[in-house]
Amino acid sequence: MKEFIEQLKLYKEFILVIIGLVTGSIFIATYFATKDALTQAQKQLNDLIAERECQLGNRITIAEAGITLASLEREQIEKLRDKIDAQEELGKRSSAIEKKYIKEKIERIAADLTRLDVEIRTSREQRKQANDLLVRNACAGTGKK
Repeated sequence: MKEFIEQLKLYKEFILVIIGLVTGSIFIATYFATKDALTQAQKQLNDLIAERECQLGNRITIAEAGITLASLEREQIEKLRDKIDAQEELGKRSSAIEKKYIKEKIERIAADLTRLDVEIRTSREQRKQANDLLVRNACAGTGKK
């Protein structure tokens, strides 16, 4: 055993260099990310970005639908006021030509009101669908392939 220890003493610098190289290699291999780990992290980041973009898109849809609804409802109120004014004016006029003109105006207003009703329903449905997607967390996993 003494002879073995004597032999090791002769090669102690060489053994220390080998131990240092092995330790350094292990440290580098475990400390720095591998290509696979970087690829996996990039994929997770892309998935998260896609999910957030989906959620943001739905929130934008909800906001835009709310703005559109407010605008359409204001327009609807204005058209209803116009219709009421025209009907009051119809009662005050006696001439057949004036009455015909006012009736045509009322018909145009009624057509506008019908259009507004359809647009309001459509906008409410879009807002509801986007909200349902957010509530169900349908964006989760959007980026996964």
